[in-house]
Amino acid sequence: MNDNLIEITGLTKKYRKYKPLNDIHLTLKKGKIIGLLGQNGAGKTTLLNAISGLLKPTSGSIKLAENKRVAYLPSEDFLPNMVIRDYFQIYHGFFPDFSPKKATEMIHSLGINVKENTKYLSKGNAAKVMLALVLCRDADLYLLDEPFSEIDLISRDDIVKSIARFLKEDATLIVTTHLIQDMEMMLDEIILMKRGKIIDRKDTEILREVERKSVVAYYREVFGHA
Repeated sequence: MNDNLIEITGLTKKYRKYKPLNDIHLTLKKGKIIGLLGQNGAGKTTLLNAISGLLKPTSGSIKLAENKRVAYLPSEDFLPNMVIRDYFQIYHGFFPDFSPKKATEMIHSLGINVKENTKYLSKGNAAKVMLALVLCRDADLYLLDEPFSEIDLISRDDIVKSIARFLKEDATLIVTTHLIQDMEMMLDEIILMKRGKIIDRKDTEILREVERKSVVAYYREVFGHA
């Protein structure tokens, strides 16, 4: 029985001579939190865009298991100027699997009033609202692209705690981040990318217990930093 959540075969995206994705092969099963790591320009965001369906590949295939849903948090701020509570209701119209009730609970747990207008939110609080839009969908695969970008330490801690509390059980999450230490202890696996290719994949428990290396230390080793 095939219990794969997603199968990617020969995935390539080409813009003239530039290949942000170059022959990607990747199989993922459910119930994992995966760090998609690499330096700027490695192809991480392009890969997430392809998985989410926002980007059409030049060649190759992406097969998602039947009746499985994908929820995507891009790195760009996409919130309109609107009362949070009202936006939740509108968002539910676009995504019937989104739960305004669960999102309201999450936002309250983060100390934000759903009657606030998104126009006046700090970057940290705006990031939390956008995270709620994603995590409070009934999806099977969640994609987070740099959820900690340009926000303070306390907000990053809040986001990590929210992921641990509100992520759907048995779902798979793929997260890109340069702030590896913020999510290191949550990661079940890491996938390393360089120049449009996957160059390594590691089980983090084996990395820590057998190889005696943290994810941060291994990342520095692979990418040549002292």
